[in-house]
Amino acid sequence: LRDNPITIHGAYTFGQPRVGNPVFEQTLLAVSKASLQRMVNSSDIVPKLPPGSFGFKHYGSLVLITAQKELVLRPTKELFKSENSRVAGQLV
Repeated sequence: LRDNPITIHGAYTFGQPRVGNPVFEQTLLAVSKASLQRMVNSSDIVPKLPPGSFGFKHYGSLVLITAQKELVLRPTKELFKSENSRVAGQLV
């Protein structure tokens, strides 16, 4: 790949965990022009790990798959929290 770089225009991830800190996120934003869409099922725990309180962040635009199996592009924080609460209640 170093000898013959491939231009990446975009990517989709499914169930991506938090993978970097704020410096990592800013570096990707500065270096990459690719569009990244993060597909997150509201009942999946992996995207919630490692905890954000540890300094880890996501990179890319969120696409939420709700408990009703609806796709929501760039959901509001309120909807995301609501979905997480609803799913957490079902797991108890």
